[in-house]
Amino acid sequence: MKTAIKFFQTLAIALAISVAFLSIPGTTSPAAAYDCQYLPYGPRISGVVTRVNVADFEASKEFYGDVLGMTCILNFDDPPYWAEFYNSVDPKAQASIGLNNKFGETKKKVVPTVIVPDIASACENLNAFGVPIKSSEYAGKGVCLAFFDDPNGNEVAYRQENWGILNAQNPDEEPDIKAECLEIIEEFCQ
Repeated sequence: MKTAIKFFQTLAIALAISVAFLSIPGTTSPAAAYDCQYLPYGPRISGVVTRVNVADFEASKEFYGDVLGMTCILNFDDPPYWAEFYNSVDPKAQASIGLNNKFGETKKKVVPTVIVPDIASACENLNAFGVPIKSSEYAGKGVCLAFFDDPNGNEVAYRQENWGILNAQNPDEEPDIKAECLEIIEEFCQ
């Protein structure tokens, strides 16, 4: 009898602690609590890339890599126009900085880029709120992008990674992957 009472006391204490902990704001999110991919107010975000336009690509790579101690995880260097860095101290951190030199000039702007698991659904969500997609593109190596403005006119982008990545290792498949990405973007993100 004492064992049963002790068991139920322990169970009650554990339940009280769990409820108290989970009710603290920030300890769980609605998405995690319900294990859902999409919430009523939009898609679950899986990471963020902030694009920084740079004029001197090599000096910028050295600055973010050597000076800031970040690790280069992606480098499009033929021609050199994109390098992506993340904090190697915490590789689980889903935020990175992308250096963009595609146009060979600094446009003096930063483009927050939200990584989403399904760009079509993310664009449909924007359309439902009346937010138009300004442009979209296939950036290469399995990366699809859709650009839009926030209410203040700041450019923001959705990014889906690993588009056709299973076939991306074969360079001959790249045109097919690009065409598929652009087709989905045209259907859902215009």
